[in-house]
Amino acid sequence: MRSSMNAVDARQARTLQENLDRGMADQQMIRLLSGSGFVGTHYNRFEEALARYGISVHRLAAAFLQ
Repeated sequence: MRSSMNAVDARQARTLQENLDRGMADQQMIRLLSGSGFVGTHYNRFEEALARYGISVHRLAAAFLQ
């Protein structure tokens, strides 16, 4: 049995951990937003962040398609 991970295994392990961390953060965000009935300060911040993300993706896509 190998005692150390090779570079590919280490990269895959990091990717899996990042995906797990992101999923857990998403679950925490959903609990926070649903706890306030999807209204209020937290939800407003979420909406603004989502809108900024959407606008940046749209701009990137528009620039790419020109």
